[in-house]
Order: sequence, then structure tokens, then C-alpha cells
Amino acid sequence: ILYHHPDLHNQLAEAGVSPLLYATPWFITLFSAKTPMPVLLSFWDRYIVRDEETFLPFVALAMLVCSKSSILSAGKDEAHSAVGRAGLSTMQHLNDVWAEAEALRARTPKSFEKRLSRVL
Repeated sequence: ILYHHPDLHNQLAEAGVSPLLYATPWFITLFSAKTPMPVLLSFWDRYIVRDEETFLPFVALAMLVCSKSSILSAGKDEAHSAVGRAGLSTMQHLNDVWAEAEALRARTPKSFEKRLSRVL
């Protein structure tokens, strides 16, 4: 978050919203906790076809970026709730998040992706 969207990172840090609080449920449930089944199946079809294990963190960041305006407009007290509303709710939202994730990946240094692959 800090590299691509420092304003979003700073807002969440100042509000005390740690990535552990919002990203852990996304990764533990593989994004299925709040995602409607048809959207989830489409997401996983895309991910399997992509065959790139390091892409999931970009999807998580893209979910935040697509909700950035509501997160930034939320006060410190509401930041956690605003992040909690980020997700994959419709096919159109999935398309938007996926496109943003691809753009984020393209703008990320290859050295970061290489280091990321070592921990995944």
C-alpha cells in the first residue's frame, strides 16, 4: 500500500487499522467470506488461468484501491468499517478490481515480486 498509495496507507496507519485486521480474513478464506458464489467462481477461474501465485496480494490491494475514496472520506473511527466493506460484490466490481490489480502489478518493481514469491 505504501509504495502505490501512500495516502491510503497513512490514513489506515493513523486510524490504527492494521493489514492483519482486514487482509488475514481475505487470505484465510481465499476471498470467499463475503463474496457471492458466482463472483467467487469467476474470480477463481481467472486466478487459476493466470497461474501466478504472487497475484493475490495485488488483488487485495486493488480491493482497497477501488474503495479508496470511501476509506479516505471515513474518519479515523470509521476507517475499519470502510475497509470491511471492500470486497468483490458484483461481476462488474470483480472486473474493476482485477483491472486495478493488473495495473498495480505492472507498476511494481520485479524485485518486489521476486521477494514476494519467496514468502508465498
